[in-house]
Amino acid sequence: MGGCSSLRDDEGDGEGFMNWQPWLALWAYATVFVAAAVEGEVIFSLASVMVSIGKLDAAGVLLAGALGASAGDQFYFYAFRGRLRKWIDGIPGIARRRDLVTGRIQTHATRMILACRFLPGLRISIPVACAYAGVSPLRFSLLSLLSSLAWAAAVMGVITYLGPSVLNRAGISSWWTAVISAFMVLGFFWWLGRTTEGGSLLKESEPGLSQGSLRGDALGAVKEPGSVKNTLSTRNPE
Repeated sequence: MGGCSSLRDDEGDGEGFMNWQPWLALWAYATVFVAAAVEGEVIFSLASVMVSIGKLDAAGVLLAGALGASAGDQFYFYAFRGRLRKWIDGIPGIARRRDLVTGRIQTHATRMILACRFLPGLRISIPVACAYAGVSPLRFSLLSLLSSLAWAAAVMGVITYLGPSVLNRAGISSWWTAVISAFMVLGFFWWLGRTTEGGSLLKESEPGLSQGSLRGDALGAVKEPGSVKNTLSTRNPE
């Protein structure tokens, strides 16, 4: 009798764990969504490894990562369409070149938005620049979603299929081929971020239009808010 009772208890514990599984999966996808919006590749790569070993659903991870990444980009875009845009107008380095900046961004907006997810060093700069240039919200949102879907599919594809396939041909066949692939992806995006972080959305050859000079003006405006008006009046006398 005691053995039967113990068996029933074990079965009850098993049923309880099974009841928790859907909630655990939901938390996993929610984590992927938030992490993709905040930091990018790290948690999404880990989730892709879990997909590779059959612990998470590929479609769920793909959608959570893509939607989260797009939400992160759109946050900056919509934030800088409101009052923050007036703050940007108060930065002398940008205010004096408004037409040039706006025209150049609008000309290349589609390519910039589609490439945004693949340029870690510019994931904030591109949405902010598009907001400042007056890019249509519908246009930005749709292109951002396409970019994020392509990013998520590319990262997951490399970790779950391409990377392991190449390693298998090299004679390495184990579940940790996905882990190796994930580290390769993270290393590539780290390098890409270092490469693009100091890049400019504007041509460096244009006098005074480098990202560094604009950043310097912005920092000056933040440190000395009252200097914005003074600088404008000095550079643009009535």
